[in-house]
Amino acid sequence: MAVLSLFPTPPHCKPFVSPHPISGAQLKIGLLNLMPNKAETEVQWLRLLQQANSPLSLHISLLKFTNWQPQNTSALYMAQYYQNVEAVLAARQLDAVIITGAPLGQVDYNQVGYWADFTHLTCDLHLRGIPGFYSCWAANAALHHLHKVATLRSADKLSGLFPQRVEVHPLTRSLADPVRLPQSRYSKPDTSLPMPALKTLLSAEETGPTLFIDERRLDVFLLGHVEYEADTLAREYQRDQQKGMTVAMPEGYFVNNDPTQLPQADWQQAGAQLLGNWLSMLSRRLRPDLTPAQRPL
Repeated sequence: MAVLSLFPTPPHCKPFVSPHPISGAQLKIGLLNLMPNKAETEVQWLRLLQQANSPLSLHISLLKFTNWQPQNTSALYMAQYYQNVEAVLAARQLDAVIITGAPLGQVDYNQVGYWADFTHLTCDLHLRGIPGFYSCWAANAALHHLHKVATLRSADKLSGLFPQRVEVHPLTRSLADPVRLPQSRYSKPDTSLPMPALKTLLSAEETGPTLFIDERRLDVFLLGHVEYEADTLAREYQRDQQKGMTVAMPEGYFVNNDPTQLPQADWQQAGAQLLGNWLSMLSRRLRPDLTPAQRPL
């Protein structure tokens, strides 16, 4: 398990981080949280990072855009626990950034309130050589902006738990094949044209490709929610029904298609493994001074 530091620490995050400053070599990881429920998403990603087999300790920074105030979180909370990503980058205090999903799958990118900030950030990360781990909406958006991969939107939501075929790669080391990943999205990348800078590592007939890596930059693009709780898709399904929306039951998710029987959240272990593999790749690249005994697999 990885040792995490996060200062200041929101109370609900304390089970996942060290109560004391960490000495020695660390990776400085930023978490740009774009989800409406900040606290829930913080816990989900910190849990995965804690469970990841990182060769180095991790210093986590919660990040936000300077010019964007979330509607569902108080300005006081954001000011107390979050830092402006632009300032942290300028101070050279990041080795890599994780950017979460956002419930914007049916919104045109130019209509997203922080689209200019997002595109500027992704370009800045590329110019500085800082890898990104892009999740769900952020993956589609970054593929679109950085690699000119068109985003295909649908009126119907892809929701469920889908087995993915696994390609052999350092990023997918020790993943089960197939591996089940939750999906909750209205959009997907158009992979009909060549993507020479990207390698596809996970895919399924129902979902299309769900994991890409830019090996030169160590950018990862994951379409799916490895951070989700066992009941997250169920809560989303119930929420959509309560709104009067016509939505299909999440596919392959409820045990025996019984909405009262939830699956085991085995995808969280897969998510921790993916993150651990990525962190190991980062460590090899950023810390070539490590002795052979210290180097990650």
